[in-house]
Amino acid sequence: MENEERVPMDEEQSPITEAPAAGEAPPETSGEPIVILEPALEEEPVVVVEPELTASTAEEVPEIRAEAPPAPPAPPKAPVTGPAPASAAPPAKSSKMKWIIPCVAAAALIIGAALGIPAMKEQNNIKRYNQGADMIERGDYQGAYETFKELGNYEDSFTLAMYAQRGMGYTAAKELMESGDYDKAAETFDGLAGFKDSRELAAECRNEQAYQKAVALFDAEDYAAAEEAFRELGDYSGAKDYAARCAHEQADIAYNEAIQAGDYAKALEVLDSGEGRWDNEAAMRTECTNHLTYIEATQDLAAGRNYSALKKFQSLGTFLDSAERAKTCKVSKPANGEIYRNSKYSGKACTIAFKLPDNGGFYYFKIYSVNSSGKETLASTMFGRAKKTVSVKLPAGSYVIKYAFGTGAWYGETEMFGEDAVYEKLIGGDDFDSFKLKKNQKLTITFGVTNGNTGSSGESMGTL
Repeated sequence: MENEERVPMDEEQSPITEAPAAGEAPPETSGEPIVILEPALEEEPVVVVEPELTASTAEEVPEIRAEAPPAPPAPPKAPVTGPAPASAAPPAKSSKMKWIIPCVAAAALIIGAALGIPAMKEQNNIKRYNQGADMIERGDYQGAYETFKELGNYEDSFTLAMYAQRGMGYTAAKELMESGDYDKAAETFDGLAGFKDSRELAAECRNEQAYQKAVALFDAEDYAAAEEAFRELGDYSGAKDYAARCAHEQADIAYNEAIQAGDYAKALEVLDSGEGRWDNEAAMRTECTNHLTYIEATQDLAAGRNYSALKKFQSLGTFLDSAERAKTCKVSKPANGEIYRNSKYSGKACTIAFKLPDNGGFYYFKIYSVNSSGKETLASTMFGRAKKTVSVKLPAGSYVIKYAFGTGAWYGETEMFGEDAVYEKLIGGDDFDSFKLKKNQKLTITFGVTNGNTGSSGESMGTL
């Protein structure tokens, strides 16, 4: 290569690092600028293989922001020589220098572009990353997902994209929940692997769905099924109150059905169960007990228990026709003499007579035949008034004599003079319970005398 004379550079010129290739003629230096067309720099395509984004059981990913990397270093400045001495004349410029300077400038541009393109890409990634993080913070999971998906494997973009993808499902599930599609919402929440409060919301959806079904059963008046459904919900959203209402409705229906059927005992059982909540429960209970008492009084009267019927009708006061029914319980007193005779004891071999005192009262006698084993069989009944003597003829045999004495109303042979009376069994002088009568023998018993030869033992209206 031909030796070249070094020429001092102007202050704005750059040092020459390369010479044109050997044998290549330098361009003419006509003083016009040189235009060098460089081929466009194409960035090599980057292929990013992204794995399929699926939900995982990872905990929530906290917000992550990338710090901007330091700016790439500026291209080194060309060294500058000191100024020429003032007395020195300006150096002549080499013709080769004019061709080299534009080439060096173009090379510098190429080197700067090579250094700047990755830095620009990094800045763009940081910007997009932070935008995605902001979207997550605002709840824009769709935008965040698309942003982090585009970033591919940059930093933890894949993890954040998965997080945003679950956020999209979370948002969709909440919309389903708000629209009342609780079944689909619960299913969607279940698939989010514990994202935020998705487990709690899934349970909330199922509870609300069950609650709505229970309410529908209640509205359809299927109170038994509704009560069971509400009780399964426990303390959820007033379910206990609804369950109590279901129980009351069932009790109310059962009560009304019992009343309509005249089954007042059943109606009382419903009231006693405590399932119902009636404001007028006391009045309902009184109505039931009054009906039951009225029914019992009617049954007593039909069975000849007139005194018992009287007491019950009187206790009912003006309930229904109780006052009028009470008047029918007292019956006319029988005539003096025998009222009833057992056909098995039709014989008349002996006589039993009762002499009654002048005490203004009334007597009722029951004469029982006693066999050898001590069994008593009613043979005859008699009625007598004061100052009268009543008698009856019976077959010979052993007899037990019981009587009732009263001064008031007569209620029939079953309850006689009621509770306000004397009921006794006569006892012979030698403390024997029965009187033995032979054929043609007559037994006369006189009441109202002192120092008599018979005694008595207490009886009652029910045992006479």
